[in-house]
Amino acid sequence: MQPEQTAFRSPDSQPFLVTASTTLLPGSSGGVNSAALKNPTGGPMEILEIRWQLEGVLVAFSLGALVGCKLELGKIPLTNGFVPIWNFNRSDNTFDESPPPDGAVIFAEYCWRLPRPLYVPANSVVVPTFQHFGAVHFPVDVQVTYSCRTVLEKPKQVCLPYAASFVSKAMPVTEDSSDSSRETDIYNPFSEPLKLASFVGRVSVMATAPEPAALIVFESFLPFIGVSLDSGQMMNVRMRDMTGREIIRRGTLFRQAFPTATRAWEMEMGETLPPEAYFLAEIETTAFLPLLPEVTALRQAFIGMTGWREVSL
Repeated sequence: MQPEQTAFRSPDSQPFLVTASTTLLPGSSGGVNSAALKNPTGGPMEILEIRWQLEGVLVAFSLGALVGCKLELGKIPLTNGFVPIWNFNRSDNTFDESPPPDGAVIFAEYCWRLPRPLYVPANSVVVPTFQHFGAVHFPVDVQVTYSCRTVLEKPKQVCLPYAASFVSKAMPVTEDSSDSSRETDIYNPFSEPLKLASFVGRVSVMATAPEPAALIVFESFLPFIGVSLDSGQMMNVRMRDMTGREIIRRGTLFRQAFPTATRAWEMEMGETLPPEAYFLAEIETTAFLPLLPEVTALRQAFIGMTGWREVSL
């Protein structure tokens, strides 16, 4: 007798995807039709992943540095303002994030695998808002997708994800420079401890040349005349908690804290950030000369923090 095909299926947990899109002009903010991101049955659901696809034209390779996302569940913030999209999660496939140009259009894909499923009550929605940081002078198309499952029972405790970030100033590659985060950047604003999932560190390099007049945004690299210089290897990072205790010691290479393969320092072993506590990050860069003197290049450090907290319904 053959087993029933539904033997391993739970009737109260069915997978589904919801999606919505918008176009952002340089320097602008905007949302999507949030009704498209609700559970189409009207019931409660859990979000497992948040996925983004960004589309730009001509010259920007690392689109995740150009657009920030703010997430809210009702009046509950799930991000500390606009977090750069490439700082939500580790890098699993850099080809998806910075594919070679196919004609004039560039696509980049990112995914935040939530540290715990996010319960969304019936007829509620996680509302995303986007901001084009204005580093390039062309629009960016954004599509956001939630990977979800249906649920029937209301939990007694819910796990609310949270993401925060620090973005340094843009620093010329030809100069030694430094920058520091503020107490309100990598910060836990809540009355509950934040259980840490990861830090994600990225470096963008914005290169311009007089002919043709263009701005190209790379992830770390300056690929001029066949030679790649990883700006993340020419940058040091230090991090401290609010008591001054070093969690990344001064003199640590950025790429040692946030490795090339994943860009992430992953945790999930009980590390926490206490209520209303914060981390401070310091960036120090070493000067180097571009191989083409007519090229002007700026580098910028991005550090994201993700975690989650438990609250009672």
